[in-house]
Amino acid sequence: VVFVGRLSEEKNIDVLLHAWRRVAALAKRAVQLELWGRGPILAEMQQLCGKLGIDNCVFFRGHVDSVRQMLAGMNVFVLPSSAEGNSNAILEAMAAGLPIVSTRVGGTPMLVGPEGSPFLVQPRDEEALSIRLLQLIDDVGLRTSTGDAMRERVLAHFEMGRVAETYAAAYALLAAGRRDDVTRISHEFICENCNW
Repeated sequence: VVFVGRLSEEKNIDVLLHAWRRVAALAKRAVQLELWGRGPILAEMQQLCGKLGIDNCVFFRGHVDSVRQMLAGMNVFVLPSSAEGNSNAILEAMAAGLPIVSTRVGGTPMLVGPEGSPFLVQPRDEEALSIRLLQLIDDVGLRTSTGDAMRERVLAHFEMGRVAETYAAAYALLAAGRRDDVTRISHEFICENCNW
């Protein structure tokens, strides 16, 4: 399981580590959590791992080069933030075919869509986070099918060419003084991708 991001308070790494203690105890196979990134709470989170007795299965990798390529070697992506916009890390993990376990905040529900919504939890709910992680760790078929659905979704809805076309159309409408039409196409793009 991999987390990619800045190690800062809003990412709720402490919640992830508490959830991971349960995951490590209950998983049907050996598990490993990798945290890719740096930040102001690194030392504190390393100490928490020791206190929780999980420092043998949690690895702080610091800065990781070629994240997009490295994600292909992972099985599950986790992002337990209390606040997010539209996370590039989630999109890259989806493109790598990883199932996403995250929080129901910001643009995340739109990014993962109905296919990924069963694996979204409320912020700071460590029990729900551990349950979702265990589902994907213990069920290879579910993990594979969910990861495939995430890859298909990112290609269908968030491929750079498609996003660029939407931006280009919005700029053209703004230049033509058609601000209301910009709102309309933005709403259509969001609604098409979130299915709420």
